[in-house]
Amino acid sequence: MIIMNQNRDLLLNVASVQTIYAYGNLVRADLQDGKLTLGEYADEDQAKDVLCEIMAVYASYKHMPGGPLGAEDIYIQPLTFVPPKVYKMPEE
Repeated sequence: MIIMNQNRDLLLNVASVQTIYAYGNLVRADLQDGKLTLGEYADEDQAKDVLCEIMAVYASYKHMPGGPLGAEDIYIQPLTFVPPKVYKMPEE
């Protein structure tokens, strides 16, 4: 999944992220080489709401690669369309 930061000047691939969390009124990400602020909000509750939105968007997509089905002689077709996983941080 890709997250666009609040300032709209950075895209973050969550595959490179260790943790995304609310820190006071900030939404931050821990990367291997440091921390990154994705957005700043009016209060801690709003930052937590944004964090919940990120989780909901990430959880709404499923990937089905397809392949043989275990002990059965059946082949499952891969999902032909994987919706893009994009989240834009709210401006306010």
